[in-house]
Formats: sequence, structure tokens, C-alpha cells
Amino acid sequence: MKKTLTAILMLLLVFGCAPKGPKYVDLFYTGTSDVSGSGKVGIATFKDERENVKPGYVGTRYIGSRGKEIYMALGDDLGLSVTTICRSYLQASGFDCVSVPPWEYTPEGAKAAGQRFDYLVGGEIKKLECFAVKKIGFTSMTLDIDIVFYIGNPDKGVLKTAPVKLKLERNEIIFSEEKLQKFLNDSLLEIIQSALKLQS
Repeated sequence: MKKTLTAILMLLLVFGCAPKGPKYVDLFYTGTSDVSGSGKVGIATFKDERENVKPGYVGTRYIGSRGKEIYMALGDDLGLSVTTICRSYLQASGFDCVSVPPWEYTPEGAKAAGQRFDYLVGGEIKKLECFAVKKIGFTSMTLDIDIVFYIGNPDKGVLKTAPVKLKLERNEIIFSEEKLQKFLNDSLLEIIQSALKLQS
């Protein structure tokens, strides 16, 4: 009997201490565009240039002595998620968007790659990470974003660079994956609307 109880306790300890897998948040376009445009846009998948993190990583929630929770973008590809939000925003604004291969972020590169487009869009994710810390009575969330947007005008051989760096903080009395997801989506939409101002 004692051996059976000991075995059960050991199993509970092993499985109770086993690391849990990551939690996933869905990054997608959440707004409505207040811009009206037209034209054809070639959009390349954004490059994830963050170091020492997995491609889908978006943040960590620290929970006192109990450890931490890791959050990933659904699909495990942050670059693709950001690209999809950009495409959805531009389409909602009236632009016809087509996926294109990576192009060189120079005026010459834009001119060479985009002869059939009014605009080319691409970008580099230098940093995107949300730290959530559980405190007494609330959870504090801090989001660090550093993304460079590139907008090419193939016809004129012009390249516009729009770097966006910001740090946002938000406190939630009750934390949830849905609230973290909304924080990320709202913040991404805000910087995308600011950076991608294309003229029809």
C-alpha cells in the first residue's frame, strides 16, 4: 500500500512539475480603415530579425514563484502575421495587394522589382516582445516594438523608410490571453496605420 501511494505521489510530482507548452495568440487585423486608396501593391513577407527567439515568440508572462508562461503567435511565424495585418489594412483601404518575393530595400531595388506595381511594401522586425508581470491585484504588461517599414515607388525609383519604435504599458486587473492578444493587435494596427500611408 505504501509503495502504491509513493508511486502515485512521484507521478503527481513529475507531471505537476513538467513544463507546460506555449500559449498561442492570434494576430490579425482588427480595425476599419479611414483611408481610401487605389492601386496595386506588392507586399513581401516581413523579415524577423530578432535574435535568440523562436520565429513565433511574442512574449512572456511571469507569475511569481510559479514560473512563467510563454506566448507565441498562432502559426509560429511573427513575420507572416505582421505581413497579413498589413495586407488586410491596405485591402480595407482599397488597394489590391499581391504577395511578392523579398526585394532589395533600396530605390534601385524597388525599381527593379516592382514594374507592375504602384507600390512595394516590406519590412524588418527588429524587436517585438511583451513582458507581463503578475503583481498584487493586477498584471502589468509592457510591449516593446521596433519595426522598420519600407515603401517603394517603382515608377519613380523612390524608397521611403518608416522606422517605428515604441514602448507601451497597460495594467489589467484580470489577465487573460484574450487581453494580451487585443493589446498586441491594437498596438500593431496603430503603428501600421501610421507607417503605411499610401497615396492613390
